[in-house]
Amino acid sequence: MEIGGYFSLELNPQEHYLHEDGVFVNSGRHALEYVLRTIHRIDCLYIPSYTCRVVKIPLEKLGIKYKRYEIDKDFHISEIVDLGEDDYILYTNYFGIMDSYVLELSKMYGSKLLVDNAQAMYAKPIKGVRTVYSPRKFIGVADGGIAYSPTDLYYEITETDISVERTQYLLSRYDYSSAIGYAASKESNKTIEGTDLKWMSNLTKTIYKSADFEMIKRKRRDNFNYLHEKLCNVNGFTIPSLDSFVCPMIYPFYTKDEGLIQKLIKDGIFIAVYWPYVIQTCSQESVAVDLAKHIVALPIDQRYGSHEMEYIVEHIQKHMEDV
Repeated sequence: MEIGGYFSLELNPQEHYLHEDGVFVNSGRHALEYVLRTIHRIDCLYIPSYTCRVVKIPLEKLGIKYKRYEIDKDFHISEIVDLGEDDYILYTNYFGIMDSYVLELSKMYGSKLLVDNAQAMYAKPIKGVRTVYSPRKFIGVADGGIAYSPTDLYYEITETDISVERTQYLLSRYDYSSAIGYAASKESNKTIEGTDLKWMSNLTKTIYKSADFEMIKRKRRDNFNYLHEKLCNVNGFTIPSLDSFVCPMIYPFYTKDEGLIQKLIKDGIFIAVYWPYVIQTCSQESVAVDLAKHIVALPIDQRYGSHEMEYIVEHIQKHMEDV
């Protein structure tokens, strides 16, 4: 016990919080590693071509064979995968808007389905389905992941991670611009790759438990709905029914203007790109490459409101008129 001394950050951890019954580990990829370790035997894991490259890291670490499958432009599996006895399939809940489709897949594949909810923090885990989450896609934490596994097979974690060295870029945004902290955020991400599976750090979990999850969900949905109302007629991607998902990560805007992202960045609208490595590793005729080139991930997070969304819409419309 330690009493007295200097003060720490004034955080306010809540008694109840989102996914409090999950397994809290040190990153999203480690959450995937955790659920993979709870499978008694796995011959092959089918993964989408259009997904984050870090999905392969735990597979290669554990020596698990994987095969890719394709999706269509609605983010649906293009051809139903016929699984062998010890085969499993991983599906990415794209941008947090595919909740209903995930439920359909769970009825089709049952316990052989693994759900990557890294982009769908608010999607509820489905009973009997292994599921992983990545909180830093939704709140200001430097690391952390959450896992759900329906089996009694338990993988023993012996260490708790330390996050303090990774949080500098989060704090620097208060005194500097995000551009200054961007390089530090990239370095922070690299440090996660070299870590082993550990419990989530005390710092990350305290920040996580202090988040106002209801406010975050409300603002993200409001911002998403605003953009959808203004842009749906020019969006090349058909958004699922707004009642079919709980809380989105971004607003996916499909455009053939491959220069739009750079134009928006010059306007001060910073766009994350998902996932550029796909362009180098997949067939140029594939849907995965088409999506990687043409999906513009418009920010809708809780820091912003209608004023910022209006700014985004105005600049998209301006650039479309220039084409």
